[in-house]
Amino acid sequence: MITKTLHKYSIELLSPLHIGSGEESDAFNCAIVNNELICIDENRVLEKCTGEDREKLLSRAKTPGLYSKALGRIASKLEKEHAGTIRYRMALGSGAGNLFHDSSGKITGSFPAVHQFIRSANQPYLPATSFKGALRTALLYNKAVESGPVSSFNDRKFQAETLRYQVERGGRKVPDFSRDPLSAVYIIDGDPISEEQMVLEPVVVLTKKSGHWNEKNFFIPLEAARTGTVIIISLEIIEKKLPMKLGEADFATAARRFTGDIITKEMDFARGDHNLEKFYSNLKTIHDNLQSNQFLLRLGWASGYDAMSMNLARKTREEKISRRVIREGHIPLGWVHVTSHKQ
Repeated sequence: MITKTLHKYSIELLSPLHIGSGEESDAFNCAIVNNELICIDENRVLEKCTGEDREKLLSRAKTPGLYSKALGRIASKLEKEHAGTIRYRMALGSGAGNLFHDSSGKITGSFPAVHQFIRSANQPYLPATSFKGALRTALLYNKAVESGPVSSFNDRKFQAETLRYQVERGGRKVPDFSRDPLSAVYIIDGDPISEEQMVLEPVVVLTKKSGHWNEKNFFIPLEAARTGTVIIISLEIIEKKLPMKLGEADFATAARRFTGDIITKEMDFARGDHNLEKFYSNLKTIHDNLQSNQFLLRLGWASGYDAMSMNLARKTREEKISRRVIREGHIPLGWVHVTSHKQ
C-alpha cells in the first residue's frame, strides 16, 4: 500500500503575477474596448462578418492600431449572436490604456504586443512546475548555505550530491534521477484563475548604476493575476525508499531562509526609490512574522535572477543593475505568501 501525505497550499499574491505562455497578443487578435483588453478569435470574425464591416476591417490591415479598433468593434457586435468570438477579456491596470492611445485618447497606428498568461482550456492557471521549481531552488539554496558557497547553480554534480541522488556506475559518479527526493513530491496545477482576477499591466525596466536611477523609455504590456488573488494548490509526498526524504517542514524552512536573504538584497537595491523601499519594508515585516506553516516565494516572469538561481550562495555573486517592475508604483512581480494546510 502506497503511503501519501497530502498538503493543501493557499497561495496569496502579494504582488501581480505573470506566468508566461510564450505567446503574444497583437492587433490581429486583441483590442481595447471600454477600458478592457479583449482577446478575439480573428478567424471567427473573418468568417462571420460580411459586407461593409468586412471591407472596413481588411482596408485597415496595414495600420495595426486602426485594425485592432475595427476588430474590437466588430467582435463585440458579433459576440451577441456568435458566442466565443471574444475568447476572454480583462481590465486595464493603471496607465495601461496609454500604451494604445495618444495623449488625446485616440488610437495610435501602432499596437504593442501583449505577453499572454499561460492558459488551459482558455483559463489562466498557476502551473505546478512553477511552484515545484521554486521549492527546489529554495532547498538547494538552503543546503548550499549550510555546506558552503558553490560555484554554479547549473552544476549538476552539486545538485546530485546535495540532494543525494548521485550513484557510482562504471567507476564514475553520475546522477540517478529516480533517486531524486523531489521525485516523491507530486504537485497538482492550481485551480483556474477567474477573469475578474486578471489585469493588463504595463511593466518598465528600472536600472540603478552608481546610485542613480533610470526608467527605460519603453513598456512591456502583460497579462497578470492581481495582487490579493488566492490560488489553491495540492502537494502529495509519496513514501518511497530514497536516500533523502523531504517533508513539508523542509520546504517551509528552506523557503523562509531563501526569501529572507532575497529580501535583504532587494532592500539594499531599492534604496533611493521610495516605492520599492516601501514595498520591501512591508514585505520584510510579513516575512518576520511568518508562522511555522507559512513562507514566502517569488514565482514567474520578472521574479529576478536571485530568485531563480543560487546566485546569493555563490562564492562570487553576479550583481544585476536592473529590475522589471509594474509601471504604476514600481511594484516588483511574483511575490506570494504560502500557507500549508495538512489534510
